[in-house]
Amino acid sequence: NVECVRAGYSPYFMKYGRSRRFHKEFVEAQEEARAAQRGVWKPGGLHYDDYEERLKWWAEREAVISRFEKEQQQHADTHIALTRWDALLKLEQRIGKEAAVLGSVQEIKFGEKGPSVVKLARSRTASLDVVFFDKDVLIATGLQFKKGEYVVVKATVKKYTDARGVD
Repeated sequence: NVECVRAGYSPYFMKYGRSRRFHKEFVEAQEEARAAQRGVWKPGGLHYDDYEERLKWWAEREAVISRFEKEQQQHADTHIALTRWDALLKLEQRIGKEAAVLGSVQEIKFGEKGPSVVKLARSRTASLDVVFFDKDVLIATGLQFKKGEYVVVKATVKKYTDARGVD
């Protein structure tokens, strides 16, 4: 993979976090390919024209993930990444206590008469609901502008049952 990046076949894709083993090698390979204008870095070549913007976006996403993972090393019991297999088990253990949850904003539902809900993606088909009983508090967080982005939500974990009796 590093050699594919070095040859210019691909940028170093950090959208979901950096390589734990080969980050330095990927960065060096990409810098070399860019300097030599190989592959996707060749002006006028067959590639997306917005790699500069994508690299910035990927780096920002990676920074959120890396910051969270660094904090998670110090606070493994309170910091929960939703994409991990045991995330719901850890959340169950934190009911009534504070937790910091890393997830990507999948959907936002503003409640007109009831609570508003931010759905944090666990997978393509599963999510965790973050319930806001005050719409102004939700708006103040800025989460409505983060759809598709990774965020960290710090809150007291509670099981919420809606008016229909659904958890």
